[in-house]
Amino acid sequence: MLSIKVNSIKMKDMMREKRLIELEEILGIKLKIVKEGMADIIVPRLEEYADKYGHIDPARAPVFYNPIMEANRDLAIVCAIAYKKAHSRGELTICEPLCATGVRGVRYALEVKNAHKIIMSDISDLAVKIARLNAFINGLTGRIEVYKNEANRLLLKYAQKDLRFDVIDIDPFGSPIYFIQNAIRALKHKGLLAVTATDLAPLVGVYPMTCKRRYFAYSIRSPFSREIGLRILIASIIREGALLEVALIPVLAYYMDHYFRCYFIMSRSISQVDRLLDEIGYVFYCPNCGMRWLKKGIIPAGEAKCPICNGSPLIAGPLWLGRIAENEFIKAVIEEVDFRKKEIGSYRRIRKLLDRLHDEVEMPPYYYRVDEAFILRATKNEVSPKHIIEILVNNGYRASLTHFNPKGFKTDAKPEDITNLLYEHSLKAKQ
Repeated sequence: MLSIKVNSIKMKDMMREKRLIELEEILGIKLKIVKEGMADIIVPRLEEYADKYGHIDPARAPVFYNPIMEANRDLAIVCAIAYKKAHSRGELTICEPLCATGVRGVRYALEVKNAHKIIMSDISDLAVKIARLNAFINGLTGRIEVYKNEANRLLLKYAQKDLRFDVIDIDPFGSPIYFIQNAIRALKHKGLLAVTATDLAPLVGVYPMTCKRRYFAYSIRSPFSREIGLRILIASIIREGALLEVALIPVLAYYMDHYFRCYFIMSRSISQVDRLLDEIGYVFYCPNCGMRWLKKGIIPAGEAKCPICNGSPLIAGPLWLGRIAENEFIKAVIEEVDFRKKEIGSYRRIRKLLDRLHDEVEMPPYYYRVDEAFILRATKNEVSPKHIIEILVNNGYRASLTHFNPKGFKTDAKPEDITNLLYEHSLKAKQ
């Protein structure tokens, strides 16, 4: 009996391999089948498209598929479920206008209960064919529709009141800013907008002029550039909504694996738009002494000196100065993550991320690193951020770890307070 069962499994594997070879001949690319979440997905065999040094870059494949982004997709599924419950939505309609292999849309259909219609599109003929195949092999042909269309054109097609979506997921290769306004037009009131940005170099200060063109903001190089970049992205998306007189309320935003990811609830409340805009401003950073401070609204004319050392600060913004996550939404997402623990391949990573976000959400919109010069002057050698946090908390300050950097920590203490406490602690340790 056991041998029959094993043979039948081998037969299925052989049949699947034979059909995959046939598909490779038809489509003209090397393929494989991967398991992600509840889905079996046909994807390009990435190793076949490595460079001469063997380096695998998903962008080199004929159709984009990045296995590293599985955690992004895992969390997208959980956020959609948490959103559905929190907002008492019945059946969900979901749009992924830049679908590539269709892995995200297929997973939405399989893993989000009552996700009854998924609309996907891509501008690539080959991507559309593979996405349709993936819908077919997962038994979703009736619930998933895949179109060959440019993302903005597809979104505009669904911009009518009776056609709009509950969830729109913008996950491009590069900047998402070009798709935000039409995504807003195609999203229902109280709908969920999910956005990924992989163009980190402009946002974190490597290419500040590109950031200025794309996001109408100044980015700078600093020890906390990752948070600056995420907050520039959030502010830019909020302003895109404000142009259409809708509020995009951030409920979860984070950095991971060299990309930024943001979730917004859309509201057509003008008063909420105004409140969001009031939380946009600038971060000042003094490279000389490490001082950071904030200014909401327009930069005051003539302000160009650090209040501590009289140095010349770097200025980043406009950027979002409010919370990068809502506590209630984080708690709801954590609950769903724990409930689906065995089904989520990246469970540990996601759980750690959410715990860090939960701890740091009340902290100021910047972080410190243990390897910054002003800290090393007091400690002589790098110490763990957990140790610094313990010292700060014991002396009445608020402090937490941050998900942005393993060497980072957040606190309401000023740089001079941090150095004084660390110096005192080092003296006591020597006694």
